[in-house]
Amino acid sequence: MAVLSKFFAKFLGLDVVPANCYETIHVWNPSCTNSLVDIIPNGFKFCLKTYAMFYLISNIVRKGDPRKIDYKRLIKDILRSSTFLTMNMVYLLYFICWHYHRLGFITWPTVSFLPSIIASFLAILIENPNRRPMLALYLTNLASETFYRQLVNHGYLRFIKNGECLVFGIGLMIVTYFYKKYGEKAGEMTKLIKFTHHLDNEKNVLDLKTLHPTIRLWLNFIRKGYTKHNLCEHANSCASIALESGLRNFSYGLMASMALAFLKSIRTPTKLFKNLVNSGNLGLPAFFAALPVMYHLVECGLTRLFNKKCQMIPIIAAGASSSAMVFFPNTSIAMYFLWKGIEMIYFKMAENNLAPRFKYGDILLYALSTGFVLGNVIVEPHAVRKGYLNFLRGLTGDRLDLFNRNIFTKFGFDSNRYYPDFVPNLDLVHQMADDPDFEPTTSSFSDVAVFLKRYQLLFQYPLKDFFKENVHSTFEMAFPEVSKMSAEELLKQMDDQKVDFPELNQFLQQKSKIMLDSPCFVQPFDEIVLPKSIFKGITAKKEQEIRYFAKLIKEYAEINNIKTIVDIGCGKGYLLKILSRFGFNIIGFDGNKELIESARKLHDESAIFVHHFITSESEKLIKSFAIERGPIGIISLHGCGDLQQTITKIYTKLDPSLAPLLLTVGCCYHKRNFENNGWAFSKTIPEILEKAKLIITRPALRLACDLDVNRFISDSKQLERHQNALFFKAIAEKIDPDLSLRNAKLQNWEDFIRIYEKKENSTKNSEFMTKENLEQLLKIYEPFKQTILKYSIMQSLLQPILESLVIGDAYFYLQESGAKAKISSVFPKNVSSKNKVIIAYRQ
Repeated sequence: MAVLSKFFAKFLGLDVVPANCYETIHVWNPSCTNSLVDIIPNGFKFCLKTYAMFYLISNIVRKGDPRKIDYKRLIKDILRSSTFLTMNMVYLLYFICWHYHRLGFITWPTVSFLPSIIASFLAILIENPNRRPMLALYLTNLASETFYRQLVNHGYLRFIKNGECLVFGIGLMIVTYFYKKYGEKAGEMTKLIKFTHHLDNEKNVLDLKTLHPTIRLWLNFIRKGYTKHNLCEHANSCASIALESGLRNFSYGLMASMALAFLKSIRTPTKLFKNLVNSGNLGLPAFFAALPVMYHLVECGLTRLFNKKCQMIPIIAAGASSSAMVFFPNTSIAMYFLWKGIEMIYFKMAENNLAPRFKYGDILLYALSTGFVLGNVIVEPHAVRKGYLNFLRGLTGDRLDLFNRNIFTKFGFDSNRYYPDFVPNLDLVHQMADDPDFEPTTSSFSDVAVFLKRYQLLFQYPLKDFFKENVHSTFEMAFPEVSKMSAEELLKQMDDQKVDFPELNQFLQQKSKIMLDSPCFVQPFDEIVLPKSIFKGITAKKEQEIRYFAKLIKEYAEINNIKTIVDIGCGKGYLLKILSRFGFNIIGFDGNKELIESARKLHDESAIFVHHFITSESEKLIKSFAIERGPIGIISLHGCGDLQQTITKIYTKLDPSLAPLLLTVGCCYHKRNFENNGWAFSKTIPEILEKAKLIITRPALRLACDLDVNRFISDSKQLERHQNALFFKAIAEKIDPDLSLRNAKLQNWEDFIRIYEKKENSTKNSEFMTKENLEQLLKIYEPFKQTILKYSIMQSLLQPILESLVIGDAYFYLQESGAKAKISSVFPKNVSSKNKVIIAYRQ
């Protein structure tokens, strides 16, 4: 697997994610085979209902009499098409699993487009050959619409209001050209446009004999009372052909709308009247009526204007009639006409030996188009038409919404836009990181080091040194595109990534590619398991952290047959109190005597709490408890500074039979010992940093444990407050490093000057600046207010990358010590920014 992952990552340039098909796709069942068994009954039942209705209505329309239907053939067609659609779904799931089991990891082609194309190709072979061209055209239509949405979503194109009219117009112009040149022999589309636009000049539009006498009188007046040009081929006046064809089409459209409203009300008969009188029912009739009205008005108008008949006039009139779609915007109709027009051109070219003929072109076209659409359903469902998504939801029994799309964001897709808060409830036993064939690699961390070296300006200095170290000047030279945009535009660019900013986009894409972040897969204990009443006195944030972490601890402890939990840095013992409810023996260590006393009051006598400051020499003490009550699982939630390192070292020294499990979440990385590069304790990470010639400073580790860029996604007032606070603290550091304004809530010049003068009066320092000089200095740096905010935003983009370097150091140390380890997110970022847990286990 390691060789293949390097080939895909280095040679093919594809992002590789060490996740399995259970974690990503069939999250409802860990077994690939059983997951297929789960979806087939519902899928086939859905297909039977869909195709039974489709074929029954089609046969009634075609035969005109239900007694003339060949029911034996009808049942055969229903079963065949239902099998085709069901197998398309089954093949897709099967080949996603097949690719994972062959590779041992996932990439975006192997989890989406490649299996989708193969599945669609095999499935269409089952379907009736007579239906293949129609299906191929429909899916090509849908694929082109999806592709356009993707281009708009990623900022390559702009959304055009009523743009479907333009697409519809092109299709109408092509079809009209073929009708005028070749007549109805050109295909069924020419027959359709002859009907919709009333191009049959040999017949009257309406039979006046069937109409009310008053209506007949008025229509006769319009037919005879108005003129027509001598070149016009219709029988009566120009006004009558436009009006009558519009009235005829309106009546047909209204009947169709009423029929659709009736069908919509079959399941809810009480809503029939409401559905029938809905004003939205007038959209289709208005669209259908406006088509011939616009066509004949333009055709007759141009004929009168130029006083001649030419081939371009009906083509222009057909294009103008597409404006009717403003009454009933429908991308499907527009794209259908466009692709039918393209099809007519291609077949005519093939007929004249100007283009090749493909014997199985419909099969290939269906496979590619459907594969593209289904691939997007997996990685970017918001790019696919909602109606088609709902259809697939019915086919899959809503399992389409269960895909773990958080993982696919690693590939650069906005995959979880529809499901921002969804986290699948996974069985940890079956996750990829527990796979014995999974081999960690240093290449991803090497990429991190190279990236950080290139952008080290963003973490060399703390924000308070922004003016003191002239970072403001260097930053604007290093990021000229960022210097020209506002902070709001910068935040928006992170989502849109418009083509106008190539250097910034490169930074964002590289950052996304090498980021070792992962979504949270843990489902927290809900209030049924852990009632809210037991968290009395605990903050909401701490409660959520405990719900998530306790669930993770319980599952891993049960997997490793552990009954005793040792919490190092236990504080008041809130986490251990929750774990004791599940029958665990609990032992807590903390260096704060008052916290230990509080913990003892919270627990019963069976709990053990030891006042002890953990050092590397604490191994013997912990070992004694492990011998007495082991095996133990060692845990730590937000172990500060060097504590995570110390715990990890102790864990590796203990015998695996005594301490098989470690789960630790760190924080405050900047408080680690920096002597002799002491913040890192593995062999691998220092070697990677040395090769990249990168030095990680204390400000870098402070940034690593800071909040990520999501803290800036707020209102403009919040951004302005943050900007002012950063600006005045940086000014204070520039004036006097000993002038501490860390806790001052500064939002304007007056506040700053007032606090500054107050400190001046209290210290009587002769070196303090006068008010005039201070105001002059503030005015010099005022233009850089936005700059420091943008610098802070860019810094925050590096937070998860710097943190992954620190967490990766512990990961490699554990690997070097013979333990199996993984890095995961124990809770979502909105619960706590310090959410990375190191999990280690030994046999």
